[in-house]
Amino acid sequence: MKEKPILMSGPMVRAILAGTKTQTRRPVKAMLPQPETNCHPQHKQRHPAPYFDAYCGQRKTETNPRGMSDEWCWWQVDDRQCLPLLRCPFGQPGDRLWVRESFMPIPPHKVGSEMWDIVYGADAALVACKAPETYRPMLYNYERWSPSIHMPRWACRLVLEIVNVRVERLQEISEADCWAEGLEEMDGHFGNAELCAAAKRHGEMIESARPMYSLLWDSIYAAKGQGWEANPWVWVVEFKRVEVPS
Repeated sequence: MKEKPILMSGPMVRAILAGTKTQTRRPVKAMLPQPETNCHPQHKQRHPAPYFDAYCGQRKTETNPRGMSDEWCWWQVDDRQCLPLLRCPFGQPGDRLWVRESFMPIPPHKVGSEMWDIVYGADAALVACKAPETYRPMLYNYERWSPSIHMPRWACRLVLEIVNVRVERLQEISEADCWAEGLEEMDGHFGNAELCAAAKRHGEMIESARPMYSLLWDSIYAAKGQGWEANPWVWVVEFKRVEVPS
């Protein structure tokens, strides 16, 4: 089992805490080009088109029943592997992700104590955490909000276990998967005019989840050229929350 950090915004942290967020989508960097429809016409065709999937060469376990690795590639219609490989930056089923979120470190009140109070920006929760002896943040970071990228592992309160990973085009997201992205936390975040315009573009009702999710996605990725209309390839990481020992 490997463990890697992952950044989450305040609303998404609240959704994880509420149990309404069980998926996250992130753009695939340097997606491999799809091969020709059928490179081996002499072999039996098993699929209508090439497909992108993990190389399943790991030991099969309860948490990873397919034996998925973190290496992905295109597979031909006759199930032949096409090189090169692309590594999933989040890992494989059974691996864990520790959530980095905005926080405020408060140093110990007692000299020599290792217990720091951590205030979390998402919900203002305060948790006492044991810091390593080597932790010596700059003085200006005391009792000030620090961005999520600066959160050390020991201050993390949320650990996620990867249940499944897949790759798909962004616009393939279903209504149910939109809600599984923690969309309830974004209710009221976008104005009615924005939602109406997005719903019209999608040809859907304003109550549908996809228009709101497209706005959420664009608020993060449109400026990077990976907005909804670009329909990028995305990693779809399904997870469950793991209880962190206090």
